[in-house]
Amino acid sequence: MSTNATGRVARLESSYSEIDLTKPVDLSEVTGTAEDCYGVEWDIRSPICIICADNEMCGIVTASKLRAKVKEIEKVEKYLDVSCLKEVSTEGVKIWLSGKTRTTGELIEKIKELGNTADEVAVVEWIKRFIKNDDEVYTKSGEVHLR
Repeated sequence: MSTNATGRVARLESSYSEIDLTKPVDLSEVTGTAEDCYGVEWDIRSPICIICADNEMCGIVTASKLRAKVKEIEKVEKYLDVSCLKEVSTEGVKIWLSGKTRTTGELIEKIKELGNTADEVAVVEWIKRFIKNDDEVYTKSGEVHLR
């Protein structure tokens, strides 16, 4: 077995050659040992992972563990890119826009208020999608217009 400075071990022979990777993998059949990094430190750019005979299975296990960890974190807190913007009503925004010419800055502040978020990047992306998907709203010279 080949190791590097961090103690990661590359497997020279696959431990899972009997598993068909063209079908969904039953993760209960796949386990690593305490002395290796299997399913823990997968990085396909690493020289150790590149030569490891189990790098495909290790990637599958690592992705599964990562999805489970993300689900646990999402139960406790929201990520900034999943702010409350799904609760912002496009019809409400159109009503707010009607009758007045508003600046893009005002629109950003209104969406922040409606979405109860301070994440300006997420708000700008929401606005881009909103304008792209709605034929009634457009921007010109820093102003937002309703047709």
